[in-house]
Amino acid sequence: MAFDKRFYGKWVLYTALGELFGFLAPVAAGVIGALIIGEATSPLGIAATLLLAAVGGLGEGSILAAWQAAILKKRLPDLNRARFIIYTALAAALAWIIGMSPSTINNSVELPVWVWIVIGIIGVPFFLVSIGGAQWLELRKHVKKAWIWIIANAIAWPAGVMIPVFGIQLVPDTSAVWVFVAAGIISGVMMGAAVGAITGLFLVNLLKRHPGRASCEQSSWGSTD
Repeated sequence: MAFDKRFYGKWVLYTALGELFGFLAPVAAGVIGALIIGEATSPLGIAATLLLAAVGGLGEGSILAAWQAAILKKRLPDLNRARFIIYTALAAALAWIIGMSPSTINNSVELPVWVWIVIGIIGVPFFLVSIGGAQWLELRKHVKKAWIWIIANAIAWPAGVMIPVFGIQLVPDTSAVWVFVAAGIISGVMMGAAVGAITGLFLVNLLKRHPGRASCEQSSWGSTD
């Protein structure tokens, strides 16, 4: 069966749009933290910063998953949209907390090297499997060999995350807040497109294993395009 370029293109677009709107949540959380909390050097400041990171992660994960579920439902009509969104949102929140904790805590307490090693041993594997693993919980009920989706995301997200990491760092520290927001939005779109492009290659092949794919395609795409 030929590679489904049509669905692939839509998946990349939906994932990019999901990150465009979803990444606004952690960007907004970061701006609020910078304006209200500043540099977190107290236990209360650290807790507030990590709470904002979790809220931003929940927002990003839920919005991204909502867009992805919208396109997936066209091929997997039995997909539970609510579970897919909740699983993704929780995974994104935890990923943000784990990702932000070392640097945030290190502002007030200089962590020894062994702590960084332990954090890396625990945090890096979780980051790699967080989104893919969360979505696998729902996808495994609808497609064969859904575990491949965990691998797909483990490849895609590190590549995608590097875009905003470097993109926002290119903005001078003295820039206005709107410049950081603009950089975050642009980086979010590029990150979503990168993640969508990589995961889409795996997704198209996974959906070939879905027995109801052909009939679902005809009914879902035929009336909308």
